[in-house]
Amino acid sequence: MVRQPKKNILVRDAESLEQACKIDTIIFDKTGTLNEGRPTVESISWFHHDDKYTSILGIIEQHSNHPLAKSIVEFIGACSGMYTIESFSEETGKGVMAIVDGKIYRIGSLEYLNQAGVIDINSSQINVNGMLIGFAEESRLLATAIITDKIKETALSAINKLKYIGIEPIILSGDNSKSVEIIAKKVGIERFERGMLPAGKKTYIENLKTQGKMVAMVGDGINDTEALSIADVSIAMGKGSDIAIDTSQVTIFKSDLDAIPELIAISKQTVRTIKQNLFWASIYNLISIPIAAGVLYPFTGLLLDPMIAALAMAFSSVSVVTNSLILKAKRIS
Repeated sequence: MVRQPKKNILVRDAESLEQACKIDTIIFDKTGTLNEGRPTVESISWFHHDDKYTSILGIIEQHSNHPLAKSIVEFIGACSGMYTIESFSEETGKGVMAIVDGKIYRIGSLEYLNQAGVIDINSSQINVNGMLIGFAEESRLLATAIITDKIKETALSAINKLKYIGIEPIILSGDNSKSVEIIAKKVGIERFERGMLPAGKKTYIENLKTQGKMVAMVGDGINDTEALSIADVSIAMGKGSDIAIDTSQVTIFKSDLDAIPELIAISKQTVRTIKQNLFWASIYNLISIPIAAGVLYPFTGLLLDPMIAALAMAFSSVSVVTNSLILKAKRIS
């Protein structure tokens, strides 16, 4: 059982703690990272509606563990098993496909449905203040749902702190709706990309690294694992998926984004303390041991008692430990 850290930050290895102070670019996922990760269906617009389609939509979404699917089930209510799902498959970051009563049904982004040959999709439907999900039977669009998610209270303050210390924040989201741009503006992020699949996020980070950037990735879902694995420092939100937490080097146990600039501040203090400890340990040993060995005796007649040199070495160990303990009491800001 992992003990809850006082700062709600779990760092899995020393290397990632040392690397954190070198970060100059941070990639954020949107869902569950910058926003609360509790999507809510604002409305469902039906183009072809009857109770049959409502039931099929609910039954299909009950087979998915995705937060968006859960929000749709909560909106329309749980459906009984009056229809049987003959086949079910899910494309990460795109949507799901199911065969019910011999017909193919798809639920996912409008781009995903468009690529599958679904008609009656137009570009104006994308310009809504939320995420737009489509529901189709074969090639016919049956309905669209607008799904929104509240921005985290600490998102704006965390982004401002990161920008103040010279770190550039970027959003890479699988969402292809206007909501990505809206969230970016609200939290003060200039660079953002939407409609990014997991492989695309990974490639984007690899390109930044080839430019000499030190990149951190913050995510919480299965879709983020590829990007987390390639980042110099990977950070998972503690309420995210288990696979994202297992992949990451740092876990933030609460949904407080202010913990990210705090992690960087802790890293800077830790590296500074390590350098101080190395300096003082080196000074004690480089000065006292050679003098005790008689290096200066032929020129100055100066000779240090070996006992005093031994005490100096012991004192160097005490000073290193004391300086390290002081780090625990320092105010991190």
